[in-house]
Amino acid sequence: MNKNTPQLAVVLVGLFVGFYMMTLPSRTQAQCIQWDARKMYGIKQSNNILVKVELIQRGPRISGNANFQGKKGIEHGTVLGYFRGDLFRIEIKWDYGETGVYVGKRIEEQTGKYRLSYLVGDAIIKEQPDNQSRRTTWKSAVSIMCLPARGN
Repeated sequence: MNKNTPQLAVVLVGLFVGFYMMTLPSRTQAQCIQWDARKMYGIKQSNNILVKVELIQRGPRISGNANFQGKKGIEHGTVLGYFRGDLFRIEIKWDYGETGVYVGKRIEEQTGKYRLSYLVGDAIIKEQPDNQSRRTTWKSAVSIMCLPARGN
């Protein structure tokens, strides 16, 4: 018997245990590095206004366009903001002069057998932050997904 046989056996057992452990399911769900808001489509406000958004996202930075049906027609705006971790914040500068500030977070909801992620939060008018009658809550119109990791 070769005197290296016990060492080889230890290495082989270690490799076997290591590969076995890698095949076990993880007890914790993998964290998403960056959530994707690009396909959010719209923001459903509690005051029955649907703000439609077309977002561009580069890492956490968000930009794009928005519109909603106002009393006198379609209102248009420009979007700037960020999505870091589970925290979401955008400002929409409306062509008529006001700026909507949307601050929210990602939540999970059980829908049948699936857990879906949505954004929910509060919105104010930047020029009237203390005007309670102009505050509203909101929820993303569709669920959001995790951006694939780079290099995959």
